[in-house]
Amino acid sequence: MVMNRKVLLVNLWARWCVPCKDEMKEFSSLQRDLGDDRFEVVALPVKKRSIGSVRKILKAWGAENLQPYGNDPQALARVLFNEGLFTEREISFVYPTTYLVGKSGEVLAVREGFLDWDSSEARALITALKDDVF
Repeated sequence: MVMNRKVLLVNLWARWCVPCKDEMKEFSSLQRDLGDDRFEVVALPVKKRSIGSVRKILKAWGAENLQPYGNDPQALARVLFNEGLFTEREISFVYPTTYLVGKSGEVLAVREGFLDWDSSEARALITALKDDVF
């Protein structure tokens, strides 16, 4: 298994998806407050986009704290599946879909649809995972 050395919150989003837009501010807040060498929010657009295009969308959505990624999530899903990080059951293209990935690369949770990621419970979980409490 691949070692990430950090907890990842990997989110697949689409520009036309209202719940995706609603979550982005929360992800940006999480990244601003908890992001470091042990945690990162990785927001991947559904459609392959340039970094400049993603940066504009994130800015318009109030999510400037997120690193802009322009990768193709379908290609990423194939790579993750081939590396054994995801099972076929875990690859989803419902938007938004978010994967919580542990430091050792295991998928700890999958959430299809909107979730309050900026809640005290979510922050406590991420902090515990960062600090190896589990």
